[in-house]
Amino acid sequence: MTLHYDGEVKITKVARMSPMMNNGYLVTCPETNECILIDTSRGT
Repeated sequence: MTLHYDGEVKITKVARMSPMMNNGYLVTCPETNECILIDTSRGT
């Protein structure tokens, strides 16, 4: 599911991506298709 796309960056939510059931976000450059994965922690 793409959350944001403005032509310069696309942000996609990755739900339940680890045994801890954390969400993460894939940030992709549409021009080069390079991306980074941001793994967000649940917190304590």
